[in-house]
Amino acid sequence: MTFRLAQGDEVEGGDASARALIRPAAACGHRTLIKSAGACKDGTRMPLEVTLIAEGGEQRQAEAGELLVFGTSFDQALLRVRVAELQVSASVTPAGEVREVSSFGDAGRELPSTLVRIAR
Repeated sequence: MTFRLAQGDEVEGGDASARALIRPAAACGHRTLIKSAGACKDGTRMPLEVTLIAEGGEQRQAEAGELLVFGTSFDQALLRVRVAELQVSASVTPAGEVREVSSFGDAGRELPSTLVRIAR
């Protein structure tokens, strides 16, 4: 199955711009109640347009996919898309390398899968 992913309309996650996937960590704080503690929570969600490419032409999928990055740096991201009856999840690096991929059909059965980036 071949499909195309494109950045959706809006990046979610505070002040992130459409051009920058990861924004500077601005949600950090330090507090002293009983002991000193510091915490940062940051994440970015980029909606993805998903288009199935089949012999009959291209068909944009109704459900948007998403690319999720957790933390304050982009070391890897979680890619989640639905294409036709297939739910695909993958761990990807900033360079587009796929570290892990899993695919499930409508019956919830895991299917053997490979995710390959063929264009930029």
